[in-house]
Amino acid sequence: MTVSTTHSVTAQDVLDELPQRTAHVDATSEPLNTTQIERWVAQASGQLNAIMARHGIEPTTLGDDESELVRSGIIAFAAAKSLTRTNASDADVRRQWETWGSVRKTLRDSPQDLGDSQKAENQIASNVDPANPTPKRWDTDGFTGW
Repeated sequence: MTVSTTHSVTAQDVLDELPQRTAHVDATSEPLNTTQIERWVAQASGQLNAIMARHGIEPTTLGDDESELVRSGIIAFAAAKSLTRTNASDADVRRQWETWGSVRKTLRDSPQDLGDSQKAENQIASNVDPANPTPKRWDTDGFTGW
């Protein structure tokens, strides 16, 4: 797995978001371990990268600001899974799932929020030519009322 596809999100980034102490979490600890967190990071990255690819956005070309949006979603997904595994409060889990859902919705419904990261040919464009407007076939100039 390359850094570019996971947007440089690490297991430690996820652990830093958790409200409980995580110093004991390592590659083999239970109920939570860094190996599982890395899998969740890969799952979330794959989902977000697929959404971006559908909109013609190459995930490796994101700028710093746009990448932070994607990173926040990946971290939220892995943090929600981690919190569920550690029996955290429902409010903490819900907050992470809401962040994940918000990022997915933004990427799915508003890819223009990624700015210049979107390929020009995939951006929304108008087919109206302002130099050659469509002539009106009717108007209200001759209207005399009902």
